[in-house]
Amino acid sequence: MESIGNQLRTRAFSRAGGKGNPNALIARLALQKKDNDRAQRAFEAVLKLDPSDVDAARQLASLVAVKNDDAATEAAFARVVGIDPFDASSHTIVGRLAMKRKDVPLALRSFRSALAAGPQDRAAAHTDLGEALLATGDRAGAKSQSLEALEIAPSFERAQDLLLKISE
Repeated sequence: MESIGNQLRTRAFSRAGGKGNPNALIARLALQKKDNDRAQRAFEAVLKLDPSDVDAARQLASLVAVKNDDAATEAAFARVVGIDPFDASSHTIVGRLAMKRKDVPLALRSFRSALAAGPQDRAAAHTDLGEALLATGDRAGAKSQSLEALEIAPSFERAQDLLLKISE
């Protein structure tokens, strides 16, 4: 039977947040050992104690993404966006998954947010938004976005295909 002192120390240790969170160390060790399931559980535990730990949220999202579970992946990246609204790539992932399941309003918000956050690939971001706009029937908006993309990258095939689709 564990002494009361040990129980209190154990509880205090398991609730340590920030850099002192033992689950963060467990997650790093699990990643080194390529035990992604254990790392995922540890990052979830980190976020339970510190829901604003954006690094843990990003790590968790990347671990969830490789499992090909769109709903879990979208939820994980939405959590990242909730912590860091300037994470353009996470907005893009949420938007693409929303488009895949035909949630165009969410996709539009996500793609607009991605553009506002300054994505690395602005041509792709404009094309994503253009495709979502076309899905709503806004051909003029879709055309504008595809032209924006083609100004940045004139040979970008996805933007060219979008423009052709709009012209049909």
